[in-house]
Amino acid sequence: MSAYGTLPTSESSTQAPILLPSNAEAKSSEWRTRLGEKLESKTAHWTVLWLVVGDAFCVLTEIIASFFEDCGSGEYSEHWFIQLLGNISLFITALFVLECVGTLIAFGPKFYLPPYPHWFLHLLDAIVVTTTLFLEIFLKGKEREVAALLILFRFWRLIKIMEAVALGVTYEEDDQQRENEGRVETVIQQLEREKNKTAELKKLLSQNEEKVKQLEEENAKLKANVV
Repeated sequence: MSAYGTLPTSESSTQAPILLPSNAEAKSSEWRTRLGEKLESKTAHWTVLWLVVGDAFCVLTEIIASFFEDCGSGEYSEHWFIQLLGNISLFITALFVLECVGTLIAFGPKFYLPPYPHWFLHLLDAIVVTTTLFLEIFLKGKEREVAALLILFRFWRLIKIMEAVALGVTYEEDDQQRENEGRVETVIQQLEREKNKTAELKKLLSQNEEKVKQLEEENAKLKANVV
């Protein structure tokens, strides 16, 4: 009998071995699933958008500050504040690259290939983030600041947030509709039970009326016999 992951021996050459996932593979799949859920959550998308806004603010402030400094002194010299903004922007871009790496680990290459939903935007997103980080590291001065504006393309995530919100509203409406349908079904069943009870009461009332008539007839006969 062959072991896991090996070729079949001569004794089992006519039957392919059944390969079961090991505990390590199961644990790997589990944490990758959890990682993917966190990266694709609405909270993660909002966090990325706010980081994009912060990055854009840093870059635009850096460009404006360097522009006024250039106009005033006649030469470009980075102030400590401009350097701080540049470092913050670089740090945010590095976080974006880590996010793309985490996405690749969680979902695999299929995340960036058709027919995965928004695959082209995911691929463009990874290219933009990687290119931005590369340019911010190797370019200096105004060229680096302008190149950092590429990160604004990450605002496409608004599409995913709007999609998530729309799906959430749809699911909520579906749940509400199912709940209302359940309530209507319960009311209909109660009405059916009440109708059955009413029919039984009418039947009992009719039987009692017949018994009363019979008793009245017997009473009348007894009175006639007595007389």
